[in-house]
Amino acid sequence: MARIGKYRYPVIDLDRATTYIAKFMDKCKGEATRETFIIEVLGLSPRSSRPIQLISSLVQYGLIDSSRGKISVTERGKIVVYGEEHEKIQALAEAARSIALIKDYYDKYGSDLSIDKIRIFLREVGGADIDEARREAPSIQRILSCGIKYIEREKSMRLKRETSEEPLIPEREMGPSTQAIPSQPYTVQLAEGIDLEIRSRDFGVFYVRDLATLELAKTMFEGIVKILEEKYRRKPEEKSKEE
Repeated sequence: MARIGKYRYPVIDLDRATTYIAKFMDKCKGEATRETFIIEVLGLSPRSSRPIQLISSLVQYGLIDSSRGKISVTERGKIVVYGEEHEKIQALAEAARSIALIKDYYDKYGSDLSIDKIRIFLREVGGADIDEARREAPSIQRILSCGIKYIEREKSMRLKRETSEEPLIPEREMGPSTQAIPSQPYTVQLAEGIDLEIRSRDFGVFYVRDLATLELAKTMFEGIVKILEEKYRRKPEEKSKEE
C-alpha cells in the first residue's frame, strides 16, 4: 500500500490483484500462513519489504483477510475467481470503489484519465505537492484505469439490464392477443442517465445519453426516415398492382 497526500492506495492494479487471488486459490485453497502465502503465491522472500505492500494492497481491495500470521481469501476474493461473469464484474467494481482514491477520482472526472487531470486531482483534492503529483501520476494512472474499467463495466451491465425491460404502454381491451398501440404520446420510465429511446422494428433499440450518442441518433434517424419514406411510397403502388 502506498500513500500520496491524504490517500492510501494499492501498489498493484485490480487485474494483477486478481491474478494473485487465483493463484492463492489454486495453490493454497484460499488459506495459508503468511510465510507460505509470500513464498507460494507472491513468489518472494519473507525477508523482503515488498510482500508487506502487496498483502496490504490485497487487503485494501477486500480480496483477503490478514490476521495473526494467517492469510485467508474473502467472499469477494472467491467471487472474482469463481463467480459468474456478471458477479465477477460487480465484485471487481465494488473492490475499485472501496479505494477512496479511485472512488473520489471517478466521482469528479469519470473515465477521463489524462495525466493532466490526475496531477490536478492529486494536488487539489489529494493535497499532494506539485513534485509528488508529477512523479506519481503515471503509476496512479494505471491503478485508476484498471479500477474505473470495472466500475464502467458494472455500470454498463446494470444499465443494459434496466433498459432491457419493455416500456410501460397503456393497454386497452382489444382482444387476448392484440397489444394496444397508443394514438397519443405517453409517458415511459427510462433508466437513469437515458434521455431518449429510439425503437425500430429493423434497427432495434438505441439510447441517447450524451452528445456523442445524440449525434449518432441524428444520423441514424435520418437513415430510418429515408427507408420508411421509400417503404410507404411503394405501398400504394404494390396495392394497385394487386388490384
